[in-house]
Amino acid sequence: MDFKNLGLGLFSEASLKDAVGNYKVEHIHFEKINPNDEQHGYSLENIEELAANISNVGLEQPLVVEKMEDGTYSILTGRRRYYAIKSMIERGDDKYKLVPCIVKDLAAIDLPVSQETKRKYAIVSTNIEARKNTPQDVALMIKQMSEVYDELEAAGVKVEGGRRKFLADRLAISPAEVGRHQYLEKNADEETMEAFERGELTVKEAVAKTQERIGKKDVAPASKKSPSPVLSKENFRKRIKKIVKDASDAVFDAENLGLSEEIGKSVAELVELAKAVYESIS
Repeated sequence: MDFKNLGLGLFSEASLKDAVGNYKVEHIHFEKINPNDEQHGYSLENIEELAANISNVGLEQPLVVEKMEDGTYSILTGRRRYYAIKSMIERGDDKYKLVPCIVKDLAAIDLPVSQETKRKYAIVSTNIEARKNTPQDVALMIKQMSEVYDELEAAGVKVEGGRRKFLADRLAISPAEVGRHQYLEKNADEETMEAFERGELTVKEAVAKTQERIGKKDVAPASKKSPSPVLSKENFRKRIKKIVKDASDAVFDAENLGLSEEIGKSVAELVELAKAVYESIS
C-alpha cells in the first residue's frame, strides 16, 4: 500500500479552499457540533483574539466535521474556531449560530484499520497544517499516529521505511525530530516530562537533560561474560535486529551531536542495509 501523501492533501488546511469547491459546505447548528475534546487534546490559545477576528472579518475557513450516528457532528479540524464562535455566541453575537462546515466521510481513508483509528488518523492529519502546533502538540500527534502504525503493523501491512519514517512523513517533520520525541517518551523521568509538558523545556533541552541524567548513573559492575548463544538463524536474526535498532538510534544521535550531513546519511544507509539483511533471512 502506498502511503505517500495519504490524508495530507485530503485533510490539510491548505487544501480547504479547493475542498470548498469540491464539497458542499453545510451550515450546521452550533449546538449539534461536538468539539471532541477527549480525542484532540491539543493546545487552545488566543481564543478571544480569534473570536474578535472572526467577528470583524468573518470565518475564513469552514470547520471539518464527521457526522455521527446520533445526528451530531464531531470536529476533525477547527476546534479553536469552534471555541471562538462559542465565545461570540455567549457574548450575544450569533452570526455563526449556523456554522459553515465540510462533512467528511472517513470511509474515504483507504487504510485497513478500525473506524476509531481512522478517526484518530483524520484528527492528526487535519491538524498538521491547520494550526500552529506546540512541541507538546507534536508529542501527542506522534503518540496518536504511532497507534495508527501499530494497527497497520498488526494487520500485516508493511510500511516502507518503518515507524520513524512513517511518522515523519505523516506529520511533516524530520525523522530526527521524531527520534527526539521517542527518546523522551522512552527515557525521560517524570520531572523532565512534566517540565516539557508545561512548556518549561524545549524538546532539545529535555533530551539534553535526560542524556545528562543517564550519563551520571552509576555504571553497574562488570559481570562474567555470558556464553555465546547457540549459532542459529533465529539468533543471527536477533543480532541483526539489534544492529538495526542501534543504527537507527545513531541516526538521531548524529544529528543531535551536530555531526556532518554525510555522516548522518551514511548511518541511515547502514540502517537500510541492515533491514534488508534482516528481512532476507527466513
